[in-house]
Amino acid sequence: MDLDNDGDKDLFVCNGHTDPLVSSWAFTTAWKVPNTVFLNDNRKFFDISKRALEQEKPAESGRGMIAEDLDNNGSIDIAILNSKAPPTILKNETIGIGNWFGSSSSEDAALATQRERVSAL
Repeated sequence: MDLDNDGDKDLFVCNGHTDPLVSSWAFTTAWKVPNTVFLNDNRKFFDISKRALEQEKPAESGRGMIAEDLDNNGSIDIAILNSKAPPTILKNETIGIGNWFGSSSSEDAALATQRERVSAL
């Protein structure tokens, strides 16, 4: 996904342990773990998680995510499926980034549905 519309593919990692009791036997992790965002700046990735995920409080135990322009403003938003918690919606509120044009064809809808299925694996 391209979070800043600069043509470089960025990364979003949905995190969370599968065992709710993990902290009782593994002291270096937790069940609820903050997600991670890596911004690609011309083939070099930078961890921007703290700055980019300020709106994601508290951390949950993520299981899957989809990246899509949910509000049709030209920026990629993220919906996260959490374990034993409601979904988290992260709205991309970056202003004045990259290039974008709108479209509403049936091919776009089919591609969005296909992308959702792949992201949920």
